[in-house]
Amino acid sequence: MNVTVADVGSYVVVEYDDIHYPGVVESYTAGEYLVNVMEPCRGGWRWPRHRDSLWYKNIIKTMPPPAPANSRGLFVFSDNI
Repeated sequence: MNVTVADVGSYVVVEYDDIHYPGVVESYTAGEYLVNVMEPCRGGWRWPRHRDSLWYKNIIKTMPPPAPANSRGLFVFSDNI
């Protein structure tokens, strides 16, 4: 397995319960990343009402920031999650 390295502020994809989620790296310490993840919503992604940050050891990949899809907080990514 390749190891992906990400900087604080980078958009990344992490895996939780065999499902991939996009998010932003908030912190890095001792080989683990604190990532605030988004939730799926109607064909895109949105930030949850309550911050959803966990420590992850593996970053699946880095990706460019999402683009807004509407004025209600829905975002889409140009890369596949």
